[in-house]
Amino acid sequence: MVGQELSNAEAADVRSALRFLEAPPEEKPIWGSAQRGLFFVFEGLDRSGKSTQSKKLEEYFSKAGRPVKWTCFPNRKTPIGAAIDLYLRRQLELPDEAVHRLFSANRWEMAQSIVEDLRAGTTIICDRYAFSGVAYSAAKGLDFSWCQAPDRGLPCPDGIFFLHIDEKVGAARSNFGDERYENAEMQARVRGQFKDPRLRANVNWQDVNGARDMEVIHAEIRSAVEAIRQEDQVQLPWQQCSTPAQRSTPMASSVGTVILVIVASLLGVEGTAQGALKLDNYTFSKVTSLPGWSFFVKFDQSYAYGEKEDEFKLLCKHAHQVPSFMMAEVPVQEYGDKENDDLRDQFKLTKEDFPAYFLINEASPAGLRYTGNVKADLLVTWLRRQKIPIPSLGTIDELDQLAQKFIKEGAADAVLEEARKVAEDIPDKKAAIYIKIMQKIKEKGEGYVAAEVERVGKISGVSLAAEKKAELEEKLKILEIFSAFSAKEEL
Repeated sequence: MVGQELSNAEAADVRSALRFLEAPPEEKPIWGSAQRGLFFVFEGLDRSGKSTQSKKLEEYFSKAGRPVKWTCFPNRKTPIGAAIDLYLRRQLELPDEAVHRLFSANRWEMAQSIVEDLRAGTTIICDRYAFSGVAYSAAKGLDFSWCQAPDRGLPCPDGIFFLHIDEKVGAARSNFGDERYENAEMQARVRGQFKDPRLRANVNWQDVNGARDMEVIHAEIRSAVEAIRQEDQVQLPWQQCSTPAQRSTPMASSVGTVILVIVASLLGVEGTAQGALKLDNYTFSKVTSLPGWSFFVKFDQSYAYGEKEDEFKLLCKHAHQVPSFMMAEVPVQEYGDKENDDLRDQFKLTKEDFPAYFLINEASPAGLRYTGNVKADLLVTWLRRQKIPIPSLGTIDELDQLAQKFIKEGAADAVLEEARKVAEDIPDKKAAIYIKIMQKIKEKGEGYVAAEVERVGKISGVSLAAEKKAELEEKLKILEIFSAFSAKEEL
């Protein structure tokens, strides 16, 4: 899915999912049907045996000659599900609120397909559903009722089998720890949320001891399923997931925009740097105006290549974990349809300016342009100067923090001594450069930094031996750290 073009049908499914996700309760779909298949859901902690037991139940139905389909959430084969997969594998960072609605949108994305199968008489067996979505998000501190609201109106299962195990049991099973939520502390909190009576209200919830022999567990579940079938619930009107009615908040629409753009940009755009959103005439203003977010946007020719593009790609990979911050790019076509040429004109750029870089956020809504050398580490230094909490690149983070403290406290001797002790324990020759710069600042004042940046910049621009040039470039990076903090103090 990643890197492939979204089909028209897939794009329509995404938009439909977001529409139902954000709709008030009275506008949610009604899934009534006179006859249908049954809908069973398996819930529990990670590695609790859900997949094993749900597939054994599928096999049981299949051997009995009853139409059956197995599915799971998140469904990673859909456009939204592919974005979730990136998040779970720690390749994409998003706010918890956006993540929750992304998971819910994935369920809405599949709702119509599930309904059609059930109406055709096929039983659906599902590994995880909306109940997991609420439990995991509430475990991260989000309001419980707020977490329930997006799933209101989804088809309600006929039976929910919760496989309860001690989180230590799951942690001992194979592959535990591969994904984001698979850690003991998180699993313990999730287990507590699964016990909340609000999660179990108005549904056929059945607790199953998941620590026993798998055949014993399967026999218990099979017996419960047959009891549900004997109740002839297949003839009843279909329930909807019922949760307290809540209308979408102002945050919801912005989160929906984030979801739509992330799915379209990360999954459906060819030629975009990995980790960067592709923006165009239609999405640029909607995305860059999202409250609380910062965007570092590159304007460039379509299908850019070369050293500067390589540095931008390196920065994209480095920046992917920064909260509320996104790398983005606007490819401008010079010929043909001239896509995004009006955006180029809006930012008063010519093709000779490419690539051009702007930081856009609430502090700089019109865009603050970067004009330095296009090196990933220098771009990082500049972004840190603009208060973007991106990790340092090519410098030593612990000494970067002491450099800030040194400037803030007026070149205090105590900070210099602290830096010396830290540098002694760091097996990196760059550590000594920090100490030398601090000593020079004490001797010559803060003006030394600007003068030395200019001097080193000139020297590194001439023909030098590779080793000497690399040494000067390292010093320039560290000088930029001091320069960045000096600039902040002047403000």
